Amino acid sequence: SYTLRMHVSFAMIQLRHPAEDLSAYVGLPSRVTFHHEIAAIIDPLAYAELTADDFGVRHLSTSFVVPARSKPNAGLRKMALRKRIEEFRADIAASTGIRDAAAGRSFDSKRDRLAEAESEYEALA
Repeated sequence: SYTLRMHVSFAMIQLRHPAEDLSAYVGLPSRVTFHHEIAAIIDPLAYAELTADDFGVRHLSTSFVVPARSKPNAGLRKMALRKRIEEFRADIAASTGIRDAAAGRSFDSKRDRLAEAESEYEALA
């Protein structure tokens, strides 16, 4: 028995009019991720056998880029992604050496988020 969860990521964009001192934020859906949460294990032996071969089966998830339905939507999302990609690259470049396992996981996470943002940008192009 399991529960299927859906998470939606948003590209947040600030629209500003400096002369009027106005700003607004627009949230555009950018990525949808699905993952399962196990609620009950009906057959503990089969589950133990399955996870013994591949522990990652417990944490499987899949992620999809939300398609842009218009050119303005794609343009705004690409603008937000360019900024995010620049921030990720600067953060990775500023990273010092990997000193321990936690620093290694953090560095891997930064690279994964950069790769995800770059793939999303390519999907919108």
